[in-house]
Amino acid sequence: MIDVLDHQGQWNMNILGSILPNDVCLRILSLHPPSVDNKQDCIVWMASKDGWLTVKSSHKILSPGPHHDNFRLFNAIWNWCGMQQVRTFLWKLSSNALVTNAEPSEGT
Repeated sequence: MIDVLDHQGQWNMNILGSILPNDVCLRILSLHPPSVDNKQDCIVWMASKDGWLTVKSSHKILSPGPHHDNFRLFNAIWNWCGMQQVRTFLWKLSSNALVTNAEPSEGT
């Protein structure tokens, strides 16, 4: 990697331009050059502030619509101190996942 950096630690465009197409060089220029001051490369999850993948951050990025009310309802149901069967029923009801024998009307 040091071969493609100049003495100031910046990308050496003379070397890069001699071995790579111009469009690739431009993409490389858009990146910060490696530095001993920078942390080691690692995989991060961009949907969370701390970079960690969580079920909540995954659900938030994959689910459409406003999330605040959904999480308040979800928390209210699952923190309720009643019977587990009732919590499950309420969760299915609130998620439109309750199985019924009703047939959809035409046009829906």
